Amino acid sequence: MVPTWRSGGSSRKCQNSAKFVAERAAGLGIKPELLGARMVGRWKSGAPLELAPLCDDWALGGNPKRNNDFDYGGDPYQRRCPYAAHIRKVYPRDEEPGGEAEAQTHRILRRGITFGPEVMPGETTTRHSRGLMFVCYQTSIGRQFEFIQWRQANEPDFVNDKVRPLSAAPVTPGYDPIIGQAPNDGPRAMDEPFPNYPAGARRTTLEMPNQFVVLTGRGIFFMPSLSALRTVLT
Repeated sequence: MVPTWRSGGSSRKCQNSAKFVAERAAGLGIKPELLGARMVGRWKSGAPLELAPLCDDWALGGNPKRNNDFDYGGDPYQRRCPYAAHIRKVYPRDEEPGGEAEAQTHRILRRGITFGPEVMPGETTTRHSRGLMFVCYQTSIGRQFEFIQWRQANEPDFVNDKVRPLSAAPVTPGYDPIIGQAPNDGPRAMDEPFPNYPAGARRTTLEMPNQFVVLTGRGIFFMPSLSALRTVLT
């Protein structure tokens, strides 16, 4: 019998980020959709930057077998996807120091529930209650959810030992721009919001003075395993 811990009941209240993305994208000279994708690591369709680095691909995004079939070994200089992009931070795949096998030991099963309407065009001030009831399942809170949050999303040096092309200068990837938390709710930064794909050396930094996600509650619950539910607890 394998117990499953459910970290749930937590509400992540999202700050209005549409205006921020639009303003920063204009300063970088790129479209807001591209900057948003580089912050998340995926386009709105679900297509990953590793497979669609410059424009969305709805056919790819709608194909779960294809849109999850990638790793980061072929993108050593974050030309396709920033090191700090949300999906690259929380699931580094083959970039984990111990490789894919190590990354698998920290994975979680997510089952989030959104509430409230999406931010509408022109909505610069939040007029509705909206957010995400983030629910995840794992066998170890410390090794999985907490490890991902504190050792990856909140660690500006992760993924470690990255360098610039040509110069081999060290890189600090920065915080996960979506869920990363700086000490005392301080400002954060993310490396390379502007894409240097397929080649280039423009150095850019995305400065984020405020967090986009504010935690308003948290609960940790014990849930019996499926085998327990099917056998001894039936």
